[in-house]
Parts: sequence; C-alpha cells; structure tokens
Amino acid sequence: MNNKDIIWWKILDTLSFPYFLTYQTCSILCKSVKILLIFYWLNFLRVSDSFFSVYLISGIFGICSICINRRSKYDRLQLIFAGSMSVLFSLGVILANWHVFHDLNSKADGVAALFFLLLTYLSLLIAGYSIAFNSILLTAEYLKHFVWTPVHRTAKQIALFAAISMALFCTIDLLTLFLCDYPGALTPDSLWQMNQVAGGAYNNHHPFWHTMLIKGCVSIGLNIFHDINAAVALYSVFQIFLMSLCFTYALTTLYEMGIPTWSAVLSMAFCALMPYNIIFSFTMWKDILFGCMTLFFIVALFRVIYNIGNFRFNIVSLLYGGLGICLLRSNGLFAFVLSVIVFAVLFKKKYIKITALFILIIVISFVMTRPVLKAMNVPQPSVAESLSIPLQQIAKVITDGNELTPQQNELLGKVMDLSAVPTTYANWLADPMKNLVGRSGNQEYLVQNKFEYFKVWLEIGLRYPAEYVEAWIDQTRGFWHGGYTRFPWDLWSIGENSLGINLKINSYSAAELRNSYLNLFGYNEAFRPFWSIGFNFWILMLFFICNIINRRKTEIFMAVPAIAVSLSLMIATPLYYEFRYAYATFTCLPFIVLCSVYAFNNRRRTVLEDKTES
Repeated sequence: MNNKDIIWWKILDTLSFPYFLTYQTCSILCKSVKILLIFYWLNFLRVSDSFFSVYLISGIFGICSICINRRSKYDRLQLIFAGSMSVLFSLGVILANWHVFHDLNSKADGVAALFFLLLTYLSLLIAGYSIAFNSILLTAEYLKHFVWTPVHRTAKQIALFAAISMALFCTIDLLTLFLCDYPGALTPDSLWQMNQVAGGAYNNHHPFWHTMLIKGCVSIGLNIFHDINAAVALYSVFQIFLMSLCFTYALTTLYEMGIPTWSAVLSMAFCALMPYNIIFSFTMWKDILFGCMTLFFIVALFRVIYNIGNFRFNIVSLLYGGLGICLLRSNGLFAFVLSVIVFAVLFKKKYIKITALFILIIVISFVMTRPVLKAMNVPQPSVAESLSIPLQQIAKVITDGNELTPQQNELLGKVMDLSAVPTTYANWLADPMKNLVGRSGNQEYLVQNKFEYFKVWLEIGLRYPAEYVEAWIDQTRGFWHGGYTRFPWDLWSIGENSLGINLKINSYSAAELRNSYLNLFGYNEAFRPFWSIGFNFWILMLFFICNIINRRKTEIFMAVPAIAVSLSLMIATPLYYEFRYAYATFTCLPFIVLCSVYAFNNRRRTVLEDKTES
C-alpha cells in the first residue's frame, strides 16, 4: 500500500467500516455511487432548456473515465487545479439552470422538502464534479503518455497537400455561393456597413478597418463589372479565398509536422464540411475574418516556436494575424493584450523578441483605432455598447420590483426612462436597454459622470447580489454552457435596401440540397453538439486544463486567444447566444486539439529511422 491507501484505511477504520469491505470493494462502491449520481444528473437535466445531447455526451464520457481511470500519478497542486476547474464546471451547469432550481425552491415547503432540495443540490454538484474531474485526469493521462512516430514528408508532398486543401475549401464554398447565395449573405449589420461605403459617412461601431476592406473590394468590383451585385460577390470571393488560406495554413502545418495522413485528411474534411464554415465563408461579417485571423495567429506562433517552415514568412504571418485580431473586432484588442500577458508569464525572457513584436502590434493597433480615427473624424461606438452587462443587471433589479434609493433613481433617471424598464428589459438581449439609454440623448452625461454611475451600479449590486448574478447568467450562459436553439446559419434573404443588392438563387435544386444539409445539423439532436458554443468551449477548456497539468507551455498558449475572446464576451456580450461572436473558438479548436494530441514532446522515432538519420 502507498501512503494514500494507508490514509484511506485509517479513515475507514475511524468510521468503523465492516471488515469484509476490502480496498477493492470500497473502490467499486465509490465508482458505483458516482455512476448512479451521473445517471441522476442526466435524468434531472432532461428538463433543461439546453441541448440534452451535450449533457449525454459529457455524462457518458464521465462514466467511461470513472471506469477506466486508475490512481493518478499527478502531484497535489495538479490535482487541486483539476479539482477547482471541476467545481467550476459543476457549479456552472447548476447556475445556468437556475430557472429550474427556482421552480424547485418555490415548491419547497417544510423541513423535509428543504432537506430533499439540499440533497438534490449536493447530488448534482458531486455528479458534475465527478464527470469533469475524471474526464480531465483521463484526457491528461492519455495526452501525456500517447507517443507517435512523425511521418517524414517531402516538399512536393506538402505542397500537394496544401493545394488539395485549398482547392477543396474553395470549390465547396464557391459552388455554394454562386449556386445558392449569390452575391453573398448580407444581414442588417452587413447592409449598415455597405451604406457607410456608399454614403462615405463612417463610424467605428463596426470596425472601421473592416469597412475599408469591404470598400476596397466593392470599389474594384464596380470598376470592373459596373454592377453592385458583382462587386459584393467579389468581396465574398475574396473572403472565401482568405478563409480557405487560413484553414490550409493550419492543416498544412499539422501535415508538415508529420501527423498521420488519415488524421490530416479527416481534419481537412471536418473543417471543409462543417456547415458554419461553408455559410460563413461568404457572409459579410467582421467576425468571420476575425476568427480566421485568430487561427492564422496561433498557427504562425506555433510554427515560430517549433521552427516549422520559413522563419521570416512565419514572423510576417504572426504580424498580420495579430493585427487582424486587434482591428477586426472591438473586443479583439482586449483579447490580444490578455494573450500577450499570458505569453510573457509562460515564456518569460525565452522569446523576448516575439514579446516585443506583440507589443508593437498593440501599439500599431491602438494608434490605428484611436488617434488615426480621431484625425479622420470617425466616431467611436456609443458608451452604452460596452455596458451591456451592467445595464442588464440594473434592469433586472428594477424589473423584479426592488426598491432603489432616491439618489439612485435620480442619477439613473437622467440617462434612461425608469418607468419603461420593466417593459423594455429582455433577459437575453441587451439592445432594448441600450436603445433606451440612447433615446435619452444624455449619453455624454453618463461619460462625464462614469465614476458616479459605477458607484451606483456597485451599491445596487451589493444590495441585490442574487439579481445581478441571475442577470449575468441569463445574458452570458450561451457562451459557457450547453447549447441553445439559435441557429448559427439563418437562411436569410438579403433585406430590403436602396443599394440594389438582391439575392439570386441560380440553382434551386442545389439550394434545397444545401437546406437539407443545414437542417440535418440544426434539427437533429445528435448533430447539435457540433455547433454548440458552450460544448465546444468545454472541449477547449478541457485541453487547456490538460496542457496546464502536463506543463506544455506552447500548447497552453494555443488556446489562450480563443479563451480570451470568450472571456470578453462574458463581460460585455449584447446577446446571450450568438455563434459568430464565438466563431474564433470553432476555427481554432481543431488545430488546438490536434497539436495537443500530437504534441512535439510526445514524438518518437523508430530504431530504423534513428539509424537512417545517423
């Protein structure tokens, strides 16, 4: 027996366990209890408004982990870290379903009912913890001990793979564009940017530099084709090629580092055939290029650290990827700065020149989004755009009928009509409240007295913390929990506009086939986990945590930019579940998973290869 077994037996003796219970028997009993609790967890969460398939996959993997896991060889700090993350996961599932528990609380009457309610909470907490903790340890052990022999490939093989990958992505996306969705997918946000291009009156509500990119493509298209639809199609084609290039860059990197051919081909097919990648390839949103640039950035850094390919090309790619992150979304600069801080902590002085390049990217991006835009008289977004969560929290307090002090009513009344809050507040969307503040016409007063308003927000939160927590959960849970039935691909037509942009379907049979394929993922419960933001965020965090436990610095950092984007959404999202906001997670996740599985420090070469090299 090791020391842990001795301690375990002392506890059993203290509790006067029957002597016939051997260590193996107790272990089997503990596993059985955990598995039964997980079944209870699954049965209970059938009433959740999240995708049950997500819970089912998690529960099955947790049960398998409990059955397979042996005594862990990790040290105390690693186990504490894994346990802490597991507690967060379990609490997150419970908190995201607070409406279900609120109904239970309202029915709890009497001591017996209260005891049963507490027992339910405890059982679900333990079940969720067991799923996460055992899944983390099993995955970490697999990643740590998995070894693989890299396949040596020639320059011609790598070039051929890159060409096939590029051709596959472009063919699928271009055919879908020209047969089903010509000249592209344009939502109201897209048309807003197009109107800026047509009218010449710009603002930075949607990133100005993305609008300039649209303007460049459309201007070229108009000069060549003299048709607005052809000009928009040129932008769609440009985005398709850029997106295909980013995925090809990532997949070719994995192929070049020697991963098995079947794994590289399967990854290529997965990325090319995922419906969100197809539809988003020609959707005029800044989020699409932002997600691609996030992938481009982490792949370039991976190549620099592991010395894959041409160093100068990788550095230039790193520069453009970083600038893309910072300039293509308003939360991109925050995510990039947070990523740089993590990079500096992880690597310290080892890559001081790379850290210096990152700082240069931050400086350039700040200059381009602040002094340059100010000199060009391009206005910044309204202050209410960054106050989604505080506005929702205060609105929740007011809507629930809670009292505010006269001073709080007076100060808040200067920037919004308080009597309209209960009928305006939507717990999943911040736009109605932001519009209410905008209609007051007094946002400048809010800016000038921001510290007073921060003080009011804090005072109300300290008085009504439960309402603040509930409002935050309702506003953000789509990005960190389960999945919700808001399709990432709406089969929209181009809305009415004065620009002459009209949707043209060139092949209705191809459009019907496309629709059937999208509906397969949208309405079939088995396929929903593929586009569940929360579930894919769980997978991202699983590999991030496992790489921390296994102390793989490079693989740790690969996940940081996508996690930083998700964190920014948790503090400022205007909508509780919007796939495009988290698209960076979906572009980066396949690369993160594969570079974690086929880690460089897990490679081995056969004796024959070693002899050949010698």
